[in-house]
Amino acid sequence: MSTSDPAASGPRSPERALRRLTRAALGTAVVPVQDGTVPDAAVVDEAARSAREARLLAPLARALTRGATFDEAVVATVRQLLDVRERQTARALAMGAAGAGSPWLPDLCIALIHHDRFLFDSAWDAFRGVDAEALATHAPAEAIASALHSGTPEGREVALGIAAVPDRLATEALANAAGPLLVFGETDRARSLLDELARREAGGEPIPDEVAQVVTNLRRWTHPAPPPTAPPDAVRVAVIDYYQPDLGRSSRNVGDYVQTLSMLGHLARHQQVEFTGEAGLGELATDLQGRVRPELRIDEPAGRVHLSTVSRDYSEGDPIAPDTWMVAFGWHMHPMWKLRFGMPYHPNLNPIFASFHVNHVELLTAEAIDYLRAHGPIGCRDWTTVYLLLSAGVDAFFTGCVTSTVGNLFPDRDQVRTEPGVVAAIDYPAGKVKANRPIESSTNVEDKYRFMDLTTGVRDAIDRLDDYQRRYHRIVTSRLHSYLPGTSLGIPVTFRPKTIGDVRFDGLLDMTPEGEAFVAMRDGITGLLGEVLPLVVSGAPSDEVYARWREVTAPLVEQARARLAAPVRMETAAVDGSALVAKVAAGRRDVGPAPAPGATDVALSTDQNLARMLPVTIESIVANASGPLHLWLCTRGLGPDYQDWLSAAFPEVAITFLPFDDVDYGEITRMITHITVSTMDRLLLPDLLPELDRITYIDIDTVTEGDVCELAAIDLGGRSFAARESYFRVENMWRNAGDHLSADRAAELRRAMAAKHPFGTPTLNAGVLVLDLARLRADRFVDWCLPMVADFGLNDQDVLLAWAGDDYQRLEPRWNALPIVESIEDWAIVHYAGIGKPWSEDLTPHREHWRRYAERVAARAPAPPASA
Repeated sequence: MSTSDPAASGPRSPERALRRLTRAALGTAVVPVQDGTVPDAAVVDEAARSAREARLLAPLARALTRGATFDEAVVATVRQLLDVRERQTARALAMGAAGAGSPWLPDLCIALIHHDRFLFDSAWDAFRGVDAEALATHAPAEAIASALHSGTPEGREVALGIAAVPDRLATEALANAAGPLLVFGETDRARSLLDELARREAGGEPIPDEVAQVVTNLRRWTHPAPPPTAPPDAVRVAVIDYYQPDLGRSSRNVGDYVQTLSMLGHLARHQQVEFTGEAGLGELATDLQGRVRPELRIDEPAGRVHLSTVSRDYSEGDPIAPDTWMVAFGWHMHPMWKLRFGMPYHPNLNPIFASFHVNHVELLTAEAIDYLRAHGPIGCRDWTTVYLLLSAGVDAFFTGCVTSTVGNLFPDRDQVRTEPGVVAAIDYPAGKVKANRPIESSTNVEDKYRFMDLTTGVRDAIDRLDDYQRRYHRIVTSRLHSYLPGTSLGIPVTFRPKTIGDVRFDGLLDMTPEGEAFVAMRDGITGLLGEVLPLVVSGAPSDEVYARWREVTAPLVEQARARLAAPVRMETAAVDGSALVAKVAAGRRDVGPAPAPGATDVALSTDQNLARMLPVTIESIVANASGPLHLWLCTRGLGPDYQDWLSAAFPEVAITFLPFDDVDYGEITRMITHITVSTMDRLLLPDLLPELDRITYIDIDTVTEGDVCELAAIDLGGRSFAARESYFRVENMWRNAGDHLSADRAAELRRAMAAKHPFGTPTLNAGVLVLDLARLRADRFVDWCLPMVADFGLNDQDVLLAWAGDDYQRLEPRWNALPIVESIEDWAIVHYAGIGKPWSEDLTPHREHWRRYAERVAARAPAPPASA
C-alpha cells in the first residue's frame, strides 16, 4: 500500500483535522495547533465564514467544470441556495451574474427567489422579463404557477405556451407543472404533460420514484375513473378525506382520520338508517352503528344514506352528485402548492359547518366569505376562528373540536382498561416525561397515511383509540388530536404543544374528562348535530335543514358577538410614560446651529451598531432637502465624542441628541432578529417633543433622494400618522404575534385586534412615517402604547398598527420603496428592509445609491471615533 494512501497513515488527530479544515477554508497556512490548543478565535471564525461561503458557492464551480453553460450553472446554484434558505446569497449571485450571462438571467433568478417566498405576484413581475424559451428551459413549473396565479389573460397565455410543447420539458418539470395547471382549471393541458411522461416511461426512460408518486396522485383527476353510482332513493352524504393534487400537502396525520371517525359517529347514531357507500364506507358506518353508546342511539328516522369521499382541499375536482350533504370540520385548508385554496366547495355540496378551523386567512377571499355567509352560521373549532369570521361579517360561534365526541363510539374506560397501564409519550420526548411506570413513545405522523384510503385510515384510528383505552394510564402529547380524543375516552392527558399560544388552541386548553368545559363542548356538538342530522338522513329539503341550523345556533352567535366586543383585558396596569420621558429629556443635547425658522423636523433612531451608517443616511436626506432641517436623533451608545464628530460632519444642520440608554421597555418578544431596541424609542416622541406638532421619521437603512420637506408636508387627512401599506394582512400579523405569548395573552390580543380592526386590513411598514405629534399627545398615545408593549411584547411597528388599524394615511410607495419584494423605478426613498443591507459585502439591490452617499461622507469627514 502506498504511504500516500490516507488509510496508511492511521486516524488523524482532531488537531490535525482542524488545521486541514482551516487551511482549506482560508486557502492559506494557519498557525499550527500546539499542545492541544486551537487557533485564535478570530481565525476560527474566519475559517467558518470562508467554509460556509465556499460551501454555498461550490455548486456554481462544480456545474461549470462539468460542462454546464453559465446560465445553467447560475440557475442551478440559485436553486440550491434557496433549498438551504440562503436567499440573500442567491440574490447577490443573481445580481452578480448581470452582464455575464444571458440578458434575462438576473430576472429569472430573482423570480425564483420571490417564488420561493411565495410572493407569486412579485415572481410573475420578474418572470415577465424572461423570454418564453428560457422559461421553458430553466423554470417551467415556477413560471407556470406564478403566471396562472396572476389571474391575467397574459399569464394564462404564457403558462399554456410553456406547456404546449411538453417534449422540451424535463421529466420532473412535467410533473411539477401539471399540478398548478390542474388546480387552475387547465385539466386538458395537465393531462397532456402526464401523457408525455407516460410516453417517456414506455420508451424506457426511468422515472424517479418521487416523480412517479406525484404522477399517480395527479392522474386521479386528469384520468379519472368513472363516477360511482348510488341507490336512487338514498340521501347522499360526503365524508371529508385528505387527498389532494399537491401530494406534499396530503395528510400524514392519523389525527385527521380521528376527526372523520368522530363525525361518522354522529351519523351512526341513527340506528334505522341503512348505509351504503364507496370503498367500504357503507360497511364502516354500519359497524359504527353497533359501537355507538346505547344512551346516544337514535331510533328515528329510518332511511338510506349513501356515503362518498370528498377532498377537503379540492372538492371541485371530485365527481359529486347534486344535493350532497357534508359536515365541514377540522383544519381548512392546505393550499395547493401555496397557490390557491379549494374554497368555496363544489357547488353540489350542502355543507353544515361545525368544528371548522381557518388556519390560513388567505383562504378567506371575497368569494369564500360570501359562501360562508350563505351557508352559516359557522360553528368553529376555536375562538380565534370565531373572531376572524365575525370580523369578516360571517355569523360564527364556538363549538370546540369534533374529536371531543369520539368517545360516543367507545365504552367507559373502566370496562376495557388493562392495569397498571403505561404512560404514552405521543409526539413528545419520552425523556421529558416523569412517571413511576413504563413510558411508551409513539407518533401520530407517518407517511403511510398519505397513501391510505379513507376507510382504512378510519379503521386504523379505531384500532389506535381502542389501544389508548386498554393500555394507557395517561398520555403526554403535543398533538391536539391525541389530547382531545384521549380526554374523550376518559384518559388523563397532559397537553404540551410546541407553541401554547398557537391560533388552534383558544378555547381548547385545560380540558379534563369530567371537566365542565369539556362536557359542555362534547355535549354541545352532539346536541347541535342531533338537531339537523335527523332532518338530513330523512331526506328533508335543504331550506328546512338550514332554517333549523340557523334557529338552534342563533343564541350562540349572539354570545360570540358579545364576547368579541368586550373591552380588552390588560394584565399590566396603566403606565405613566412621564418617568421614561424625563430620563431622556434630562440628557437632551443640542448641537450645531440654531434651527432655522420653518425648519423641517426629521427623527431617526439608532445605536452604536449603526454609528457608521447613520451619517450616510443623513447625507442623503440633507443633500436632497429643499429647505433647512432639524434632526432629532434618538440614540443609544453614542457618546459626546461621536455627537461632536457628527455635528462637525454636518455643520450646517441643527441636531438634537435624545439619549435613550437608560430606557427599558421590558421583554419585547416580537423584536425582529436583525433590529435593535432603538427602533422602539420613536414611540415616546409625542410626549418627548411637546414643542413639535409634526415630525417625519426615517429608518437608518434607507437612502433618500426625494425631498424630505415635501414628504413632511403631506396632508394627513386628520389621521395620527402616515405610513406605507405592507404586503401582509393584519390578521396574519396578530396570529403570528400571539405565538410568542401565553395562551391567555395570545387569545386576548387576537380577540381585541379582531374587534378593533376591519377584516382584510393590510399591515404597514413603519420605516418611513409622518407623525402628527399633537394628535398623538391629545389621544394619550404614549400612555396607551407602553402597556401594550409590556402586556403583549409588541415591537414599535406592531404598536403603530394596533393603534391605527386601517385608520392611517397611506404614503405613496415611492416614499418607502422596498427592493426586497418589488422592482422599483420611480422612488424617493429606497428602504433596504429585511435581509441584504447596502453596506454588506454581498450585492444588494440599489446599493450603489448608498455607496455614493457613503463616499460623500468619507470625503467630507474623517472616520467616526472608535468609541462609537
